[in-house]
Amino acid sequence: MIVSCDPEVGQLAELVGISPVWTDRQFEDLRQRTTQHGFKVDPDAMDLVQLNEFLQERRDFLLRQLKNSSILEHEVFTALLRVTLHVAEELGYRPSLGDLPELDLQHLSGDLRRVHALLVRQWIDCVRLLKLSYLYLFSLAVRVNPLKPDSSAIVEN
Repeated sequence: MIVSCDPEVGQLAELVGISPVWTDRQFEDLRQRTTQHGFKVDPDAMDLVQLNEFLQERRDFLLRQLKNSSILEHEVFTALLRVTLHVAEELGYRPSLGDLPELDLQHLSGDLRRVHALLVRQWIDCVRLLKLSYLYLFSLAVRVNPLKPDSSAIVEN
């Protein structure tokens, strides 16, 4: 949902042309290049009601993950959980998500940018680990790359 609201997702998709022959160095270079991406989120393109429903349905699960000591050892993932829960709280406190003032939309956009950036970096790290240990899962992850609008699970070549 967030990726589809990034007006510069095309530039991001160009960065993420991961393939089975990638080396650790290429993954590290990609991760470094994503730190330079702006990670914008157009608040007008975001369906805040749908996002709120999605997050509220999963809120208890996300909170339980924060209590898991094994997960807390992974700082980036813990940060992702925290900012995601923050967005859930922000959306949950608003009596209505329609017709929000422009300043509030910009505030929510900033929160969503943080989620977007951490989520992409976490996805890259996950795909990198899949390549090392689970090639069949890696293959699927590359084919359904959420950063590429035309991605498909169908194996074509």
